[in-house]
This record gives sequence, structure tokens and C-alpha cells, in this order.
Amino acid sequence: MTITSADISYVYREWNKLAMRVTHRVTLSTKSCTCIFMNQYKLPCRHLIAMLHIRRQLDKVFGYFDKIYSIANYAAAFADEAVHLPLDQDLTNDNMTLPPVLERKRGRPKSKHALGVTVKMKTAGLYIGAATVVKVVTTS
Repeated sequence: MTITSADISYVYREWNKLAMRVTHRVTLSTKSCTCIFMNQYKLPCRHLIAMLHIRRQLDKVFGYFDKIYSIANYAAAFADEAVHLPLDQDLTNDNMTLPPVLERKRGRPKSKHALGVTVKMKTAGLYIGAATVVKVVTTS
């Protein structure tokens, strides 16, 4: 759920009614959130992305990445570095790395249970995951 004003939003999960409700404050003008993810990684956190999604401004999410993730900074960081790849004739086959087994296992497919939500596993063993549902209450 999101409670918003022009600059500040409060984001929390509504579906988790049994657990303690943790509210995060997202401030657009300072590009900050009370969770530590944005300060630590300099990336938009899930609360900021949920708030932008609710406001239908998800296209502005790229403005919340730090400048260290820009192409210009990556180019400057690796300007003097060169990657030397071996030639095909220099490579040897050691058979240590085998391809994954792609056949389906016998029996009923496994399912993962999380807070009353069942998420089916794919046949290759890949986890699909579940999205967080966020509802909106707007205050003016």
C-alpha cells in the first residue's frame, strides 16, 4: 500500500496482515528511502519503484540510478584495460564442465509455499517467483 503526497510516499505491504507492518518513507526530491538499499547500492529500491509504478511514472526510474552506473563512468573506468581472450587453437577440452540434465523428473512437480501462496516450479528446476502486490491510498 502507498500513502502519497507530492514529494513523500509511505510504502508498505498490505497482504502480510499477520506480520508487523513495516513502512518505508520514499522522498522524491532527495532520492532517498528509509530502507538501506538505496544508500548502499545507489540503485532504486523496490519501494521507490512501487511508488513510481503507482503514480504511473515508471519511465522516470532511470533518473534515480546513481551516476556511477552510467556508460561514461564504465568507459572511463575500463579505458586503459584490455581483455585478452585465448585463441581457439589454444583451448583444450578437459570435460570437467558437463551440460545440465534437461530431462523431467518422475512424479508430481514440486511447489514452493510462501505465506499461503503456492508457486509452481518449472520442469528445469528454475524458480518463477512471486510479485509483491502494492495497493494505493492517495492523500492530498
